[in-house]
Amino acid sequence: MSAHVPRVVLVPRNGYVNRLQALVSSQLLANDLGAPLQVLWEPEPAAPDDVSRILDTGSGQVRLLEPGSALPGGLAVQEIPVGLTRGPDETLFLAGGLAGEQHFMPELRSELTKPTKSVVIVAGGKFWLPVSSELTGEEAGVFRAARRDMYQNLKLNTSIENRAHQITRKLPVRFLGLHLRYSDRNFQAPMKRSVRKAIREMGPSVDWNVYVAGDSRGTVEKWRTWLEQNGWRVWVDDSTESSPSDGRSSAALVDWRVLGAAHRLVYFSESSFGEEAAVASGKFKESIGLQTSRLRSTYTKGSYHLRNALSYPSRHWLDSKSQRR
Repeated sequence: MSAHVPRVVLVPRNGYVNRLQALVSSQLLANDLGAPLQVLWEPEPAAPDDVSRILDTGSGQVRLLEPGSALPGGLAVQEIPVGLTRGPDETLFLAGGLAGEQHFMPELRSELTKPTKSVVIVAGGKFWLPVSSELTGEEAGVFRAARRDMYQNLKLNTSIENRAHQITRKLPVRFLGLHLRYSDRNFQAPMKRSVRKAIREMGPSVDWNVYVAGDSRGTVEKWRTWLEQNGWRVWVDDSTESSPSDGRSSAALVDWRVLGAAHRLVYFSESSFGEEAAVASGKFKESIGLQTSRLRSTYTKGSYHLRNALSYPSRHWLDSKSQRR
């Protein structure tokens, strides 16, 4: 690889935890290249809050570019093509798209043997430069350990860190972190009986203590009731500042920090929120990531498409009517 790259620029995308995993991945890459990392944070519908509400911007830990700043190579973010491309001014652009950033790591290493002044990454996922497009089990474990260290040292917004500390200091030393993701990941959710089985398996190792977080208050309360009826001591964030962990509000990162302090976790494996909390906890191997239920996935997808089909005439009429106005 190139002996030195003057800078790496990250434009994080998608929800907040997607952005955090892209941030720590980019910092690891920048460290490998001996380059400073700069971040151009742009709010999106999935992550509408300003960066100052997510990160401790006064700590100097993250170097931020002003919104609207010109990127190296002169391209606007929306002009960067998917894939790995070389632009003007010896700039490398990487946007993983559906393939993901990891897919391009071997090609990126090859390109870095050529003169390169900047690497610009548009990402909402995790990636690790030293390995191939697919990680072996051992490599994945080393990468998780590296991300864990980065997460533990990363300074989030002070209000997030303080609220998370207030909650964790009231929790027992050993507790289960349960994260439930149903709203936007409903068709990828496991069956309830699988969740209950995993919870029961974890009971003895956490002394039947559990912290519950989820993407809706109603969901959290239903599981809280079931857990209490089955002998668990249950904690949730009942504060007025709390927000369901659906990724839309930065307050959801309070739950993420608390889950990251758990002794064990049960989470939906399709959710980066739960998976990266397990990574941050350092208890990934001891935790349970529940896989998608094929039956549930087929049923929920079918119901979704059926509802769309039944509502199509009215929606189509409304669209046509609005277009005529």
